[in-house]
Amino acid sequence: MRVRIGWGFWLFPLLFAAQAAIAQPAMTPVQQLGRAIFFDASLSEPAGQSCASCHSPDAGFASPAGAIVEGAVKGRFGNRAPPSVSYAAFTPILHRDKVEKTFSGGQFRDGRAADLVEQAKGPFLNPVEMNNPDIGSVCTKIAAGPYAGDFTQAFAEPLDCKTNGVQRILQALAAYEGGPEVSPFSSKYDLALAGKVQLTAQEVRGYQLFQGQARCERCHPSSPGPRGEPPLFTDFGYDNIGAPRNPKNPFYAQPKEFNPDGAAYIDNGLGAFLRRPSENGKFRSPSLRNIAVNEKSRAYMHNGSLVGLREVLEFYNKRDAEPGHWAPEVAQTVNKDDLGDLKLSDRDIDDLLAFLRTLTDGFTSPAR
Repeated sequence: MRVRIGWGFWLFPLLFAAQAAIAQPAMTPVQQLGRAIFFDASLSEPAGQSCASCHSPDAGFASPAGAIVEGAVKGRFGNRAPPSVSYAAFTPILHRDKVEKTFSGGQFRDGRAADLVEQAKGPFLNPVEMNNPDIGSVCTKIAAGPYAGDFTQAFAEPLDCKTNGVQRILQALAAYEGGPEVSPFSSKYDLALAGKVQLTAQEVRGYQLFQGQARCERCHPSSPGPRGEPPLFTDFGYDNIGAPRNPKNPFYAQPKEFNPDGAAYIDNGLGAFLRRPSENGKFRSPSLRNIAVNEKSRAYMHNGSLVGLREVLEFYNKRDAEPGHWAPEVAQTVNKDDLGDLKLSDRDIDDLLAFLRTLTDGFTSPAR
């Protein structure tokens, strides 16, 4: 079991700027510029794929179907489903807790990027994603595009690809992803914390299960921070929850230049990045905000192996009670303390689903 981490000083400026459950501030010029870049489908090679292609607003800024997405080059697929970028701006850099002796933080599912500025560069250059030959070519495309002049307003200087233009592009993207459109703190749960709405009896039962029998709270803390900061529903820690392989993962059939192991490929997550077998199969706990968007058709887990939020809860509930049904991709490091045989009833699952739906942004109180 992991102990919930505290809120660090690095979060306060961003979180207080978010103004949870209060009127959201307008985007700054830098954030507006980042938005233009985020939705620009001309920045892949060939053109046609934007950041939003893999992080759709209609899917809570996650994969459109939760599944693995085809890249700019037809037939090329990565190994993982794109995670949501909502609230990713609040993730600390990858670090090891000396007391708990566990890893925490970092961007991407395996923590390999320190922050959103570093993370933003990855998809641009990945040959199975946006496939650009180098980051300078991205800057050149933007410099020739319709919003190149917006850099002067955003940064008080024109875009210059020979100096700090690339850094400005990445900074703008990070600013947008940390801004009010992507990370608005506008769910029903936020409004309930602010005393503006009340959860239903079923949602309350789900919340009680979330904190108790279902053990969700251990990795997805739901209480406000010490100064009232809205919860992010993640402790940023890493676990191997025993997710099964996804036999439909198109990465298995990719050419050897992208997947030399073919059908025998195993995704070791954090362990592969750190080259530590003790961390094999571990992935960072995601925020549960917007987890219920497209909940019936969405694929979940790092590889899209579970379809529908109900199946995810059934997996957490019965993984060890029905071991033949879900064989883990990496068996040696599976967390058997916090999930696997929760003994939740069908009604309990329904109640948990009702609560998780309160974490979807854009909630509007019904007219009285």
